[in-house]
Amino acid sequence: MRPQARLVLLVWRPYHVNRWVQAIDAALGDAAPPTAPGADPFSLGDATATAGLLDTAGFDDIHLEDVHEPVLYGHDLDAALAVIQGFESTRAALGRLNPDQAAQTVARLRDMLAAHYTDEGGVRLDARSWLVTARRRLRPTASPRRGSRAG
Repeated sequence: MRPQARLVLLVWRPYHVNRWVQAIDAALGDAAPPTAPGADPFSLGDATATAGLLDTAGFDDIHLEDVHEPVLYGHDLDAALAVIQGFESTRAALGRLNPDQAAQTVARLRDMLAAHYTDEGGVRLDARSWLVTARRRLRPTASPRRGSRAG
């Protein structure tokens, strides 16, 4: 990025404050897969760690603003269920089950989504994110050159 370029990201806050993923995991039950290393969608949820990462990467004027808005998964139950079943983690969980168990799990997912359905707004689940903004430094901070030898 050019010096003074603006960075804007919307990232999930930690798992424990995101009711949407907790509801999905509860419906998946024991079939909910563990998060693969390096694939954690909540890895930038720790504000202090994320600010430190951006600082180290050469950014200043770092701000994280709490965004607390529900996520619309679909205007009806079928659309919402299709979205949830399209998640890689949901597909993996259902793929490990026998057909009867998978059907029961899909029924639990549908019931969970039905509990979050309203005629006015479709299927919405509570969500928390960080709106992250930062600016690229004018000059990068000095860092040791790789491969150079003191001499």
